[in-house]
Amino acid sequence: MMMGFITLLFYFIFLYKHMIQRDLNSPKKCADKLALKINRRNKRYAESFEYYCNFYGGQFSKQIYDFYRINQLKSDADEGNTEAAYHLGEEYFYWQADYVQSRYWYKLAADQWLSKAEYSLAQFYEKGWGGSQDDSKAMELYQRAALHGSEGAQITLADKYFDGKNTQSGIILTKDDAQAAKWYEKVAEQGDRVSAFMIGMMYQQGLGVAKNYKKAILWYNRAIERGSRKAKYNLGLMLEIGQGLAKDKVKAKQYFQEACKEWIEEACWKYKKKN
Repeated sequence: MMMGFITLLFYFIFLYKHMIQRDLNSPKKCADKLALKINRRNKRYAESFEYYCNFYGGQFSKQIYDFYRINQLKSDADEGNTEAAYHLGEEYFYWQADYVQSRYWYKLAADQWLSKAEYSLAQFYEKGWGGSQDDSKAMELYQRAALHGSEGAQITLADKYFDGKNTQSGIILTKDDAQAAKWYEKVAEQGDRVSAFMIGMMYQQGLGVAKNYKKAILWYNRAIERGSRKAKYNLGLMLEIGQGLAKDKVKAKQYFQEACKEWIEEACWKYKKKN
């Protein structure tokens, strides 16, 4: 009896694998799924999808999707679609690990003044990915991308001007606090937490800008609203000595405690000292 049940069970598994599942993975169904994924419904694409699905045994796979996604992007890029060229750069960089192709498509988009492509290409020149390494070209592209609105490029420029030298990449700049402050404030206005802290600190210390405690407090508070631990500590220091606002040791202690809970070591020392 048990043997008969097991035999019947294996029969149903065989039937599912070789008949029912084959229908579910038929070239037509595979093509429909692929068309939906790539958002193409016209007859020309449907026929080519079905042919390609049939070639791969009716299985909808990442290989099929990648093939058509890349080819469709190339087709769009060849027709002058700058976003398509940029996304090809992304595709080759993140999914295909082909830096030469990625650099080629980023450059095509960057040549059309697309800021995010300029920023990506700048990193390729800085790191030497997919071709020659060129610090001067990288800086030119960072500047272009920043002027065209790339937040990533603006942050990169602010950091490089503040540090004077980016030791990881080797790009050497004369330290320029005024340029750093300019870009940090611009990015802070767009909602970046770290930049809000940095420009607050620069106003507090008068680095690259005229010393202005009111603006420092304004930016520290914005940074705190966005989750900055360091801004809590710095604002606590200002409250402790009454720098730019009324002295408030109770409030300062509260900020030190909160910053300490978030692993700011100096804040822990300050908080313990006050207990």
